Amino acid sequence: MMPAILSHNVPALLEAAKTSLADLVMLYLATEVACQSQATLDAKHRDLNRFLAFYHHLYGHDWLEEWFVSVTKAFLKHLWGQRFTQASEEIRVHGGEFG
Repeated sequence: MMPAILSHNVPALLEAAKTSLADLVMLYLATEVACQSQATLDAKHRDLNRFLAFYHHLYGHDWLEEWFVSVTKAFLKHLWGQRFTQASEEIRVHGGEFG
């Protein structure tokens, strides 16, 4: 059975991906990720959606021409900060005891 994402019109996605970061993500998922395991597809979809939300919050749009290395670095820094915030919350809630 072919994954549903492969039913996308790849030539149309190629054209749209020239200007839209969200469409570039769809193209990537349709051409590079679609035949991988469901867990991989879910993880990549989740992570890319988080990036798109970050990008949209930053710029208010998904125009590809404003995607710079600095934006990706800022997103990774944001994720790194969230990681420590979540870990601190776990320690506070559980009193440092895990298991």
